[in-house]
Amino acid sequence: MALMGIGRAKGEGAAIQALENAIDSPLLDKMSLSGAKGILIHFNINPQVSLFAINNVMGKIHETIDSNAEVIFGTTTDPSLEKDEVKITIVATGFESKNQSVEENSENANSDTISTSSKITPESENYLDIPPLMRNYEVQYRLK
Repeated sequence: MALMGIGRAKGEGAAIQALENAIDSPLLDKMSLSGAKGILIHFNINPQVSLFAINNVMGKIHETIDSNAEVIFGTTTDPSLEKDEVKITIVATGFESKNQSVEENSENANSDTISTSSKITPESENYLDIPPLMRNYEVQYRLK
């Protein structure tokens, strides 16, 4: 399983605030980065943002994650951003099954879940119009 979070902030402490916004992103589905075995981080910053701020963010991430996790990060400078603006994109992957089982249990506890699956065969009229990855899929809907 892989999760993604996007955060943005500006002003004093923007890098740390952008990290917190990325971690609190609905895309991360309220999961902690602590269980991730691999993390990809991209910083999009104005050229005037100091790399010291980026270093602080990376230090905070290393405090949170597993000591054996592989971390890859990159930085892109964008002069169109305000001089104190930071955008962070985080992709976390390799979560242990413990986190997945908690998620599965919460899904199973909800009796208002509808599951459906579809298999598209080569005889289907639109077979070649559908990407191979999507030809066999399962969809779950939650009723609220």
